[in-house]
Amino acid sequence: MLLLLDAGVDGAFWVAERILAAAREPMHIGGRTLSCYVSVGVALSPEHGDDLKTLLQAADRAMYAAKSRGSGAVAAG
Repeated sequence: MLLLLDAGVDGAFWVAERILAAAREPMHIGGRTLSCYVSVGVALSPEHGDDLKTLLQAADRAMYAAKSRGSGAVAAG
């Protein structure tokens, strides 16, 4: 979970895309190459909630929506 202050939807998606790009970089561990694919859910206040519990639930739903699109996706609350 990341908390971004005053990022807005464009800023949140920019950060999410940077996370996806970093996660796609192969990692070399113990002579093996590992790849990681992530899905990111974005929730914005007040659009998706105005308290932590509601925002976390919205971000969780968005993450599962992103997963349903395939690995390496971003979706909003």
